[in-house]
Amino acid sequence: MMIPYFIVLFILAMYGLHRYVLLYDYFAYRKNVPGPPQPVANWPKVTIQLPIFNERYVIERLVDAVSQFDYPKDFTLRDYVHTRRELDFLTDAPVRLELACDEQTGNRLRESPMATDQDIASMPDGRSMVSGTVMPSLKLRWWLRSLGTGVEVMAPADLRAEFAEEYRQLAQRYGG
Repeated sequence: MMIPYFIVLFILAMYGLHRYVLLYDYFAYRKNVPGPPQPVANWPKVTIQLPIFNERYVIERLVDAVSQFDYPKDFTLRDYVHTRRELDFLTDAPVRLELACDEQTGNRLRESPMATDQDIASMPDGRSMVSGTVMPSLKLRWWLRSLGTGVEVMAPADLRAEFAEEYRQLAQRYGG
């Protein structure tokens, strides 16, 4: 009958001993505080994430290869993505997109503009008319769908017709 008592007593003693070890570590190493981070201006412009598997055989060669990357001084990822457009799908020439947005979506687009030349105006029905020049890509269509019922595509006409047909098919599927 005493065996369970001693097992519990041993577990509690180990728990208490662990707390003393943590307390010792705190007092022994409390002055080893890392300094402040570098100013943002000194941070690297590109962060490279290395997927590593079987590390001990690969890591040295991988780090050597990555350290030899030589980016031009004026390289920025943002400019590369916007000018090269290699990450877009179904891209055409830029178009003027006009959206009728409810209040919540309009506020979201005020905070995070969809285009550099974005304009926002109030409509008589209380919604906001948001317009700007965008690339008509798959990413744009995915983004517009993510806004749900908070947005209505007003222009360009072909994009409006595409969304109208898609939503008609969805309404039929859901019995509407």
